[in-house]
Amino acid sequence: MPQQTSLINPIGFKIHWMKLREAKSAEIIWEASDNLTFPNEELRAWMPKTCGRIIREVNFSTVRPMNWFRMEQKLFLKDRLFNEWSFESSSVGERTLTAPELLKLPVEIFNGDIVLETKFFYQNNPIASNRIRFFID
Repeated sequence: MPQQTSLINPIGFKIHWMKLREAKSAEIIWEASDNLTFPNEELRAWMPKTCGRIIREVNFSTVRPMNWFRMEQKLFLKDRLFNEWSFESSSVGERTLTAPELLKLPVEIFNGDIVLETKFFYQNNPIASNRIRFFID
């Protein structure tokens, strides 16, 4: 579950939507748009059995401009850190970020053992967090 302590969001940060796309075809295989900034529980993404590499897109905005923004993404396999990626920017307004190809893993392991955790920071203060657990459709 995302940790909601020490939330500081003076700039009105909001995640509008997230999408997962199959990298080759760009077909949307999962999307969400409800309560993504600090969901009360883990999100669940159901992957098709024929899925290849996955790309994730995140769209967000702020009420006030941010003078320093960081997004950290961690991929866990069976609760162990498997991969890590981050993005930093000195100035951010409304934006859509496309993460590099996230997953190139055998579809058989999408049985609930893969979790993508993303945290967003304004300066060094956490402003949003979410987790997506992957399953086979």
